[in-house]
Amino acid sequence: MKKNYNFTIVRNKILNSCMKYKILTTLAFVIIILNLISCKKDETVIPPTITSFDPTEGIAGTIVTIQGANFNNEISKNIVTIGGVSSTVTDATVTQLKVIVPANPKSGKIILTINGATGTSGDNFTVLSQPAITSFDPVSGKAGDIVTIKGTGFSTDPAKNIVKFKDGVAQVTTASSTSLTAVVPPNALKGQIYVETLGGSTLSVTEFSMLATVDSFSPSSGPLGTRITIKGKGLGNNYAVVFPTSTGQADGAVLSYNGTELIVVAPINTIPNNKFSLVNRGGGSDSFEVESFTLTDSPPAELTSYPGPIKSFDLSGFAINDQLFFGLGSNDQNAFTSDFWKYDVSTNAWSQVANFPGGGRIKATSFAINGTGFICGGWASVSGVSTKMKDVWDYNPTTGQWHQRKDFPDELGEGTASFVIGNFAYVTVGNKFWQYDPINDNWISKADFPGKAVIGAAGFSLNGLGYISGGNGTNIGDGLSTWYYDPAKDTWKKEFFLTPFFDNFDRCHGFSINGVGYVAKGSRLFQFVPVPYYGSLPATGVWVQVQTMPDILTPLPGSGGGSTVRNANQGLYLATKTKAYVWYGSDKFWVFTPPN
Repeated sequence: MKKNYNFTIVRNKILNSCMKYKILTTLAFVIIILNLISCKKDETVIPPTITSFDPTEGIAGTIVTIQGANFNNEISKNIVTIGGVSSTVTDATVTQLKVIVPANPKSGKIILTINGATGTSGDNFTVLSQPAITSFDPVSGKAGDIVTIKGTGFSTDPAKNIVKFKDGVAQVTTASSTSLTAVVPPNALKGQIYVETLGGSTLSVTEFSMLATVDSFSPSSGPLGTRITIKGKGLGNNYAVVFPTSTGQADGAVLSYNGTELIVVAPINTIPNNKFSLVNRGGGSDSFEVESFTLTDSPPAELTSYPGPIKSFDLSGFAINDQLFFGLGSNDQNAFTSDFWKYDVSTNAWSQVANFPGGGRIKATSFAINGTGFICGGWASVSGVSTKMKDVWDYNPTTGQWHQRKDFPDELGEGTASFVIGNFAYVTVGNKFWQYDPINDNWISKADFPGKAVIGAAGFSLNGLGYISGGNGTNIGDGLSTWYYDPAKDTWKKEFFLTPFFDNFDRCHGFSINGVGYVAKGSRLFQFVPVPYYGSLPATGVWVQVQTMPDILTPLPGSGGGSTVRNANQGLYLATKTKAYVWYGSDKFWVFTPPN
C-alpha cells in the first residue's frame, strides 16, 4: 500500500509539470502573437499631406519645393509624380521636399506616396510651353500707356514674364496664361513686342508704334554740324527731324536715338527762327513742332599767312603733335618743288625746314607714325619726264633731318589713300593694299582693297579701324563708297555711302578728331560720326557736312589774271588732336574748330 501511494504522488507531479509546460507554452505563444500585433500597429503609416508647392509652373528641370506634413526624411521613401510622370526627389525632411520636374513633363497634380499611403496636391502644376502673341491693343501709344497683350503660354505670375517694347523693358501689372498687361516704358522704341517666360520667348508679328513726347532740346543755335540733343520719351528711329530750309524742308541727320534722347544735325541752309518738327514716318501719323534752331555763321579763322612761295596744287604734309609740316607740290611756273615748311600751332609761327631730298614732286603719299613724318612716292620729273616714284623718306622733327627708307613695293602715283592705326601705316595703290612697319622698315601685303580703284580717295582711322572714302573712278558710284578695314581680321567691308556732295570727289583729304572722322575736298568738309554717338562705336555711321571753307580763286600762272584756278579744290588738310588746318598753297592759312 505504501508503494502505490508513492506512485500516485510521482504521477501527479508529472501531470502538474506537463500542465505547467502547456500553460507556459500557451502564454509564450500569446505573447509572441501580441508582439507581432504590436509591431504591425507600429508599421501603420499616416498618409502624407501636401499643403502647397512653389513654383506652381515651370519647365523640365525646374526645382519645385513641396510643403506639407508626414513626409519621410529618407529621400528614397518619398515617391513623387507630377502630372503622372515620375520625378526625382533631391532633398527631404518630414515637412518639405525638393523635386526636379522631369523631362517630357505634363501638367497635373503632384502625388506623393510613402509606404503605400498617398497625398495629392490641391492644385495642378502647370508645365509652361513656348509663349505666343496673337494680338495687342492699342497698337500705338506713349510712355506710361497700358498695353494688353493676348496670346498663349504666358506665366500667371507677372514677375515671371519679361516684356520689352524694342529695347525698353516694361512693367507687367497683371498676368494670366493668355493675357498680359504692361506699361509702356520711357525708353520704348518702335518695333515688335517681345515676351519671354521660362518656356521660351516670342515676338509679335506686327510692330508697336511709339508716340514721342519732347521735354527739352539744346542748344538753340550753333554752326553747321552742331549736334542738337532732343530729350523726351519715345524718341526712336520712326521719327524724322525736319528743318525749314531756304529751299523748302529737309531732314536733319540723326546720329543716335535711345528712346529718351535723340541727337540730330541740322541740314545746310536751315532758316533761323523757324521751328523744326518731329514727323512720325514709322506707322504713325503724328507730327508736331518743337522749337527753332538758329544756324549761326562760324567761318574758320584765318591764321598767320604762309610766307613761302605760292603753290598751285597737289601738296603733301603731315602733323606731329602741334607742329604741321607742308611742302612739295608745284609752283606758279608749274615746276615741281621740294621745299618744306613748318607751322607751330602753339606760337602761330611759320619757319622753313630742310628741303625734301628726293627732289620736287606732286601727289606724294604722306603720314606720320609715333612722332616721325613720312613721304612716299608721288610724281617727279625725271629727265624732263613725269614719272611715278616709289622711294620712301622719313623726317625727324627733333633733328630736322630726312632719311631714306626701303622703297615701296609698287609705284605710288595719285591713286593712293592712307591711314595710320597704332604703330603701322596702311596704303592702298589701286586695289593693292600694304602695311608699313617703320621699326623694321618693312612693307607687308595685306588683303586687297575690294572696291573699284579710284583716284584721290581719302583715308582716316577711328577706334582701331581704317576708312577709305571718296575718290574719283571711271564709275562715280564707286567713288561715292566708303569702306572700312579691320586690321585684326585683315578684312574689308563696304558699309555705307557718302552724301551727294561727294560727286566726283577726288583729291580728298581725310583725318580724325576726337573720335570723329572727316573727309574734305577744298572748301567742302564732311564729318563722319560713328553711330551711336554715345556708347559703343561700331564701323557704321552718318555723314554730315559741317563746314564750307573759304573758296580761294587765284590767277593761273601766265594767264595775266584772265583765268583762275579754284585752289580750294586743291587744299591740304592736316589735323591735331582738336583742330584741323587747311592750306591752299597761297598765303592764306585757316583753322577749323569742330562743332560740339
